Amino acid sequence: MVPIRPPKKKMPRHTWTPADDAALQGAVATHGAKWHRIATTALPEFSDSALRNRYRRMTGGPPTPIPWSDAERRKLIALVCALGPCWNGFESIFARPRDGIREEWQWIVRHTPVRPEVYLHTSAAVANVLAAAGDAAP
Repeated sequence: MVPIRPPKKKMPRHTWTPADDAALQGAVATHGAKWHRIATTALPEFSDSALRNRYRRMTGGPPTPIPWSDAERRKLIALVCALGPCWNGFESIFARPRDGIREEWQWIVRHTPVRPEVYLHTSAAVANVLAAAGDAAP
C-alpha cells in the first residue's frame, strides 16, 4: 500500500512593499544570509528562497561569502561522514548559513579527486580529522 502524502503547503502570494524591502535589508544586516532564520523571525510571510531571491534582485547579488579554509573543509568532510548531511546542525558549528554549508559540500564532492566517501566512518577517524583541524570532537 502506498502511503498518501498530505498536500504540499504553499505559501500565499505576497506582494513586496518598500517596508518589506527595508525589513529584509535590516534582517540581513542583523542575521547575515541565514534565510531560514530571517523567514521564521523577521518576515514569516515569505519563504526563505523568496527572501534570498528578493535580496539578490535588490542588491545585484548575494552577500559576499567568507572563503572556506582547508581546515574548515576537512572538518566538514569529517562531520558529514560521521553524522550525515544535517545542514541545520552544522549551522552553529561553522557559524555559516545552512545553504552555504550545503553548497560547500557539493563543491567538495565535485572538485575533490579523492571522494569523501572513502573516509573511515569511525569516531577515531573523525576525532583525528577534527584534531588536525584544531577542534575537539563533537
